[in-house]
This record gives sequence, C-alpha cells and structure tokens, in this order.
Amino acid sequence: MDDMSQLQRAVENHKIDGLILGRTLIRDDRIKYLKQTDLPFVAIGSTEEPNVAQIDNDHIAACRELTSILIMKGMKKFALIGGDSNHVVNRTRREGFEQGITGAGLMIEDMKVYMDCVDRSNVEMAVEDSMRHMVDCIVCMDDGICNWVLDKLRKEDISVPK
Repeated sequence: MDDMSQLQRAVENHKIDGLILGRTLIRDDRIKYLKQTDLPFVAIGSTEEPNVAQIDNDHIAACRELTSILIMKGMKKFALIGGDSNHVVNRTRREGFEQGITGAGLMIEDMKVYMDCVDRSNVEMAVEDSMRHMVDCIVCMDDGICNWVLDKLRKEDISVPK
C-alpha cells in the first residue's frame, strides 16, 4: 500500500483531525488531495501550491552561503551528493549550491553533481567517482548522506578535516 492510499483511508475514515505533512514533493498529489478535504494541514517544506500553510528554511540562501564559505577557504572543485530530486528541499539546496558556485565565477560544469543517491551503494559510487575526479570537497545534502560519505572515506583511509 502506498502513502497516498494510506492517507486517503485515514482521512476518509476520520482517523486524523489534522496533519503535519513532511518533505514536500515537486508535484505533490498529497497536497492536492488534502486541499480538497476539510482536514487542516501544514506542510514542512515549500510548495508552489497556493493557499497552503507551510514552514521552511531558506535552503537556497543557506547552501549558497555554505558554498561561498568553502570557496573562500580555498575549495575549487566540488562534488555535491543529494537525495531524491523529486523532493523540494533537494532541489532548493542544489539551486543554492549552484548559485554559490556561479557567484564565485566558477563553472557548474566543472563540478560533480550526484542526485537521487537514496541508498548507501549510490552514495558510495558517488564518493568513488568523486575521488577519481580529485575533488577538493564533497558537499552532502543531508545527514544520512553525510554519514554514508564519512563511512566510505574512513574505509578508504581518507582523512576529513574537522
């Protein structure tokens, strides 16, 4: 059973009085469905759907600033490893990273970008490819990906500055 059918069943059977919807999607059928019901809900994350209560961070500005700081510290060749590209948060973080790169006069085409790394094996392959391309820095979009990257670097006996 998928998330949508579970949501529909819970709403139609009056099992919930309200909903906090985590991780918004680019085309989020859950939001469209919930807007058709009387159920109050709030989205954690951004959506372009009008008239939806939403709570989010400015991921674009945060990632742009992080990337700029790393460039000021001397990093020039980056790998960006991100999760599901259908999640709004991953798209906005990538956008901020790209703004940081281009804002410093660097070329996106010179960077290694790996999206849809949703499991350990995808992340480890991205790390291996990054190492072959001699990147200065690996930027991870979330804690789970970061943990897998650090595990892989430890296995390869590559030190990571603290």
